[in-house]
Amino acid sequence: MTLIEHIKAISEAAKILSTTRHSELTEQQCNILNQDWLQYPQLRYCGSQLLAGSILVQDQAAILLNTIEPYSRDSLLDAHYERRSSGSASSFPSVPSQYGYLSILLLSTADGDKLVIGTRACNFLIISSIRLNKQSVNLDPVASHFMSTKSTKVFLDIHSIDLAMPLLNGPSVRCSQSMPSLYQLKQVRSKFDHTSTYTMCRASSAVASSLELQPSSIWTLSDQDSNNAGMSQEKVGSLMFRTIAIQVINDGENAVLQHKDVKRITTLTKDSIITAILNKINLLFAEEQAITIIGNRALNNQLVDLAHRISNKRENDKKIDLIKNTMYC
Repeated sequence: MTLIEHIKAISEAAKILSTTRHSELTEQQCNILNQDWLQYPQLRYCGSQLLAGSILVQDQAAILLNTIEPYSRDSLLDAHYERRSSGSASSFPSVPSQYGYLSILLLSTADGDKLVIGTRACNFLIISSIRLNKQSVNLDPVASHFMSTKSTKVFLDIHSIDLAMPLLNGPSVRCSQSMPSLYQLKQVRSKFDHTSTYTMCRASSAVASSLELQPSSIWTLSDQDSNNAGMSQEKVGSLMFRTIAIQVINDGENAVLQHKDVKRITTLTKDSIITAILNKINLLFAEEQAITIIGNRALNNQLVDLAHRISNKRENDKKIDLIKNTMYC
């Protein structure tokens, strides 16, 4: 029995992992993750799919990476690129590791420590993971339930490898997986006037691909199941982001926001802070029936405010319980 087979067999998630196969990351696969997105734009979508479902092993600790988001190091390709200011924490691998130019670390940010896999072309943010040697679920970019070192081993899900390889040969690829569009958008709260914010590049493991196990975001909160008859104010706010994202996904830089859609969403609010923000967005139209989305700083300013008023913690807490019941059985 190999190391990874042993780890899976004795893990808390042994039953569900029995349906998966894993192999250790190779230098060739690491080289793929280091290729420049300018030369190979499909790698924006391929890399996260390749790593989805990976298992990281450090001594007795092991973690399954369920959902991953990629971020380019090129500021013109990705509005949410990792900042390169002097003295700031970085995931950039300055020297080769056991696999090549790859770093695995808890990256210190203003929001907290985030589990990140870094290459020279991009970094991958882990937003959903479970520990295998004990029952612990993390459904947030901020993570503290796994500590990596330079000796941390990486094992790729063979199913994810099989799905990722065809993407390498498709420069016109527009999404990472066969999943609903909004569930492939990154969990961000700014830069809504940039097209890169709307790229469908988030990827999830096969065992956590069900929508009820996906981390909720400003894009998908309005879609979450609820026993309540009406929409919460946060879900109404999410409906605005859903509307905008669909327009940009369909029309790219030419996407516009229709005034009638903003009015319709505003009628669902109940004299809350969400109402106030939507009213400000209504004022942006003046006498126009539609306004542009990409490059619209005034709209972006209101959307950033709206995004920070929307919390997905309650929904994700429910999902954590569901993930535990699904994977630890």
